[in-house]
Amino acid sequence: MITSAVRVTIGIILSYLGGFLLAILCHRVRFVYDMMLPIISVIKTTPVSSFILIALVFFNRDLIPGAIAALMVLPVVFSNTIEGLSSPSSAMLETARAYKLKFSDRVRCIWIPTLRPFLISAAGACAGLAIKAGIAAEVLICPEVSVGKYMYLSKQNMEYVELFAWTLAIVIFSFLVDFVFKQILSYVKKTTRKEGVSHENT
Repeated sequence: MITSAVRVTIGIILSYLGGFLLAILCHRVRFVYDMMLPIISVIKTTPVSSFILIALVFFNRDLIPGAIAALMVLPVVFSNTIEGLSSPSSAMLETARAYKLKFSDRVRCIWIPTLRPFLISAAGACAGLAIKAGIAAEVLICPEVSVGKYMYLSKQNMEYVELFAWTLAIVIFSFLVDFVFKQILSYVKKTTRKEGVSHENT
């Protein structure tokens, strides 16, 4: 279970970084955005099993679950970041230019508060999606020491009690991950509210 959780976690981190940086590039360069849009659409619409089987031809099976989890999560992070980058009003940005705010001040005062809810929302949606995609990949390719392999063997040996036990473990793990993200979301909202109150007082 720990190995599968590590694979999924690495996939989430990689997709989060990749999707965020790619969205920034697409926001700055229109040509890249027009080129990436159909690719993101293909990732969204193609069944995950197709990507798993294609990846099995080219990559080591131990790397595939994390890569598939990252690939399935990437469009969510990308779309949310693009939406967040497009949300500041032109008046706000013009005001920042008029007052000649430093880049660091723009990031701190405009972009971080603007992007924060979009990135947190993406994180909450990504967790469950990454777990489902990662476990599905493990069931299909059966890498060593993985929940998916044990589930597949349980099904092959008709050990249905063990199969349901592994399924229950995945459900519990998903609930725990969802709970952690909700706690983070609650904490960030409280922090944001406190910052807003302190700015108003000053």
